[in-house]
Amino acid sequence: MTHLSFKQRIEYFWDYYRFHALVIIFCIVFFCYFLSPLLAEKKHPLLSFAIIDSTQTAKDDSSALSDDLVTFLNGDIATDVISIDTSGGTYDSSSSSTIKLSILLSSVGENDIIICNKDLYEQYDKKGAFIDLNELSDTLSSEALSHVSGTACDLSSCSKWIAYGYTDYSPVYLCIPVSCEQPEQAAKAINYLFSGEVN
Repeated sequence: MTHLSFKQRIEYFWDYYRFHALVIIFCIVFFCYFLSPLLAEKKHPLLSFAIIDSTQTAKDDSSALSDDLVTFLNGDIATDVISIDTSGGTYDSSSSSTIKLSILLSSVGENDIIICNKDLYEQYDKKGAFIDLNELSDTLSSEALSHVSGTACDLSSCSKWIAYGYTDYSPVYLCIPVSCEQPEQAAKAINYLFSGEVN
């Protein structure tokens, strides 16, 4: 092998080690392209919202509420996130939409806060889908408590909620589903929405 020229060495390598080289190149490309995004720093979810029948504004960009809540909850915008799902709607009566809505509002849903209209609220409240917000009276501010009625918090007159423009119906109810894993954190989000409100 030492007596071979450079070109002959390349030909020798390609003839005998072509398969090995291709496998190594494939593995490097695979790991760089497919696994590096998975290994990248993931954001830590602080809360998850579902806004039912949201406006196009919310569907296009709900980062204003997300960023404001992350800051209010003493999170880090670089590593923490508030997840906001605006895909649920009552206007579409297809079976897939109805199933998605049922999952969003059921006890198996992963949302900490649900924002919906009165009809939908009443439909799922009868099924026991939401926790009584009065149980969180130690965490909720007096401004927020003044808008709480049982399992719902009325956002219809909440100036911050109106300013975001994420819903265009009234009344607007905020509820915490029984499946919520961090109700105190959700109560703090309610406090944020009513911070600065005058009773």
